Amino acid sequence: ALLSAGERLSAATIAKTAAAVAQHAAARLEEQGLLAAVHAIVKAARDPSADVKAAAARATGRLLLSQIAEAEGGAPQSLPALVSTVVALLGMDQDSEVQRTMLSVLRRVAAASPAALPPHWKDVVPSICAIGSAGPTKVAAERTLARVLALDRGLEPALAFVPAGGPLEAFLRRLSKMPTEEEDDGLL
Repeated sequence: ALLSAGERLSAATIAKTAAAVAQHAAARLEEQGLLAAVHAIVKAARDPSADVKAAAARATGRLLLSQIAEAEGGAPQSLPALVSTVVALLGMDQDSEVQRTMLSVLRRVAAASPAALPPHWKDVVPSICAIGSAGPTKVAAERTLARVLALDRGLEPALAFVPAGGPLEAFLRRLSKMPTEEEDDGLL
């Protein structure tokens, strides 16, 4: 069903509020508050508006990064509950801004907590690889894939995940040569 302008505004407000709470107060959220924040993010990610979905992606990133900081580099506790939302926001049916925002989140999470994403590679990596648009979104997807698979530290973990030999291994070798410095894309 199509949402009215007022309902869309409400969804956008909820997504932006979740992003602000995730950025500034995630460490103080009790379990119930954390569940409510995750639920608000998941709900916003299902909204038809690209702006609301981009806000949901930012809220996801802010929440995960806040939890990583609180755990001093440990895996964020809400990541398992948000993996399906991450995958959905990377989908081919998403606006390129939504995809680029989610890719930025993944790069930052991988940089802040290298051990956080490998348990979720089977869900996240195919979604990154499926991004087929040209231009900035494709470049962001390649940079994200290199960061998520930690190709700057070697190909071994990635090759254990994907079949060795053939064009995929050559592609990973090319990505491993990409610079690893994080760009400030302003999306988070």
